Amino acid sequence: MTGPTNESSLKVLIVTGVRLYREGLGRMLAHSTGIEVLGTASSRDFLGELVAKAGLDVVLADSGTVINTGLCSVVGQVAPNAKVVAFAVSEENDQEIVHCAQAGVCGFVPSEASVEDLVDVVLGSRTDQARCSPRITAALIRSVAMAPAIHAPKAELASLTQRERQVLQCIDDELSNKEIACELGISVITVKNHIHNILAKLSLHRRGEAAAVLRSQRVAPLRAIASAGSRSF
Repeated sequence: MTGPTNESSLKVLIVTGVRLYREGLGRMLAHSTGIEVLGTASSRDFLGELVAKAGLDVVLADSGTVINTGLCSVVGQVAPNAKVVAFAVSEENDQEIVHCAQAGVCGFVPSEASVEDLVDVVLGSRTDQARCSPRITAALIRSVAMAPAIHAPKAELASLTQRERQVLQCIDDELSNKEIACELGISVITVKNHIHNILAKLSLHRRGEAAAVLRSQRVAPLRAIASAGSRSF
């Protein structure tokens, strides 16, 4: 599955757990000037494809795959010259946008973007142009405003009790206070007390800032590498 190619064409691998996305995007991009589609892979089995595709330039992956699989970290180890572009990004979800940025993507393609928009973002990655819609840009600017909180010292995070860490993990998983209470088997009032203590210890004001601190101190997961050991490609 390749499109109009020459020596300067960007070599792209499409990674997503949705087969319709893989096949549809593959066929559409195959006809785009300046792009060569090397292949597609599911979000579970992308490591073998990364290793096999020599000269890979861009990995195009849906935002869920970027956030949940440690894709950017794996790409950095297996194909260090390749860049990652996230597609199907919700412009209404600041956390999703920031998570993708923190993972290391070089471009964002919103859920409502056209094929032309997608091609524009992919081609822009060649010159390190991180092209974003106004809404995504606004979300990234808001995250920069929170940067001082994100870089809180590790000692402050280490000051949290085990239960507070559990609550913080639930916050990062986007659970409500009621859902956290059910998950940990405690009352909603106790959850609120833990959140108050977490924010006080980290000198923060919002629960989203606390989740950002947790993510900044956490090593990106390499689930794909870990699971690949039991599979043959």
